Amino acid sequence: MRCARSMTTALFVCCHALLVHFPIAVAVEPLPQPPLLEGSDLPEIDQEDAEVQQQDEVSLAGGAIRFAVPQGWHVSEVPTGREMRVWVTPEPLVEGRSGSDGIWITFHWRGRAPDDGELRAWLSGRIKGLLAQRSQDQRLRTAEIAGYAGLALSSANQRAKVEHFVVGLETGIFELAVSAPPSKFASRRQVAAQLLERLQLQVPRLPLPDADRRIATAANAIGLWKSLRGQLRLGDDQRVELRFDGRHGYPLDETGVLRYGQPARSIQGSYQAEDDMLLVAWDDGSRTNYRWAVEDGQLLLTDHHGRVSQLNRLLE
Repeated sequence: MRCARSMTTALFVCCHALLVHFPIAVAVEPLPQPPLLEGSDLPEIDQEDAEVQQQDEVSLAGGAIRFAVPQGWHVSEVPTGREMRVWVTPEPLVEGRSGSDGIWITFHWRGRAPDDGELRAWLSGRIKGLLAQRSQDQRLRTAEIAGYAGLALSSANQRAKVEHFVVGLETGIFELAVSAPPSKFASRRQVAAQLLERLQLQVPRLPLPDADRRIATAANAIGLWKSLRGQLRLGDDQRVELRFDGRHGYPLDETGVLRYGQPARSIQGSYQAEDDMLLVAWDDGSRTNYRWAVEDGQLLLTDHHGRVSQLNRLLE
């Protein structure tokens, strides 16, 4: 993610201790597919009600996604499971409430386009994860987002309202959600509509690495990846870096306040590739070998105990 005010972004981390001692199950339960209820475009923006001035432009997914930040709002990058979410919030994220009031944006690399059934199932599953309590009502509709056909699902319970937008692109899924307590949702939805109106969305592409012959067989694994607890970078210069998210992505200080922008704990090393093996020599003298595979856009790393870690690709 880059911003006009020299904002920088770190987009994927993990640690070899995490990969070895915290294996990640690959199997997942299928998500339900909700029926399509009605078709409509995004609502028109009431310019007289709220004219939101724009300032910094933020880009992510290799610059394929660009949007302007509303005047006075704040931008944070938050590691959430196997993804990184860019949060746009009316207040700084300092009290651990990043999932309750604001707008977040992310892109999920798959290396292919999802079909309609996948997109609807994805959207339904994500809404369930955003609402802690059971939803009282849901409304699914079609929506045009930055010139692309997409879906929008509105959902609510007594504590929160959420409107969730997804677009299936040639290489994955673009996602945007606005959430807020019911009393604040109308104003937050207004800001989200204006952000969507100015959103610039292109198909993210994966740059082709110029890999040294000693890692050429691992060319498909080169890049930045996200595990549940960190980020892994396999460079085209034979260097590897593992970064901890820290406290499941929500680093707290001694008073319990969130602190973003802290230096990430990490280890570095070098690696070579032999067919489907990654031979890693860490700078501290330790060594780790992994068998790797890329399946459906995800990197699977298997250690010598047969435990599998599952990572999602991030685009810088």
